[in-house]
Amino acid sequence: MSRVLTIIGVLLLASVGTVSAQTPSPDAIAAARTLVHTLKISDQYKALLPAILIMLGCYYASMTWSVFISMTRSSLLRKTSPLLSLLR
Repeated sequence: MSRVLTIIGVLLLASVGTVSAQTPSPDAIAAARTLVHTLKISDQYKALLPAILIMLGCYYASMTWSVFISMTRSSLLRKTSPLLSLLR
């Protein structure tokens, strides 16, 4: 039954035609380029990128450390010891 529903779902999704976005007007493109140039977004991105990468690295390191600590603690608690049983 689920296989039949899967096939029907795939056929339904395949039957829907692709929809393309409207092309923006030349005035809108010119306004967007002017805005990007005025705000100097590329310079802001270059200035913020090192800080963003450092924050991502710190987040990854803290998550890795948390997983390591929780795995170590759970493996220690599995061992039978009167002192370790107090930590539960």
